[in-house]
Amino acid sequence: MANRRALIVDDHAVVRTALRGLLTRAGIDVVAEAGTLAGAIDEARSTNPDLVILDAMLPDAPGLTPLTTLVGIMPDVPIVYLGSDPDEHYAEQALHAGAILYIAKEHADTELAPLVAGLTRTGLRRTA
Repeated sequence: MANRRALIVDDHAVVRTALRGLLTRAGIDVVAEAGTLAGAIDEARSTNPDLVILDAMLPDAPGLTPLTTLVGIMPDVPIVYLGSDPDEHYAEQALHAGAILYIAKEHADTELAPLVAGLTRTGLRRTA
């Protein structure tokens, strides 16, 4: 099976760099990065990723808008939603809106790579 092709979307370059390292070590090819929803849309259309790591707070779109927008553009692509709020209610909202996983950023360094590796092994896709 070929490596997953990921798009990282976060408005902080240092976070994108850290996520790239985590994903690369997990055997995921990072094909693009974006810091805004507009950039994510452009990169998604031009690179056709099969996995998206999405920050919950982008400067050009409020709330769950980035998530619902990307789900609309790429309905079969798993989106892992990274939030700064470990509140279970917020995670439930993200999952209901189409995220396949919700990970609090404070746990991303230990949880992201194993969970994404699991996606790679199972080929998990979102279902309607």
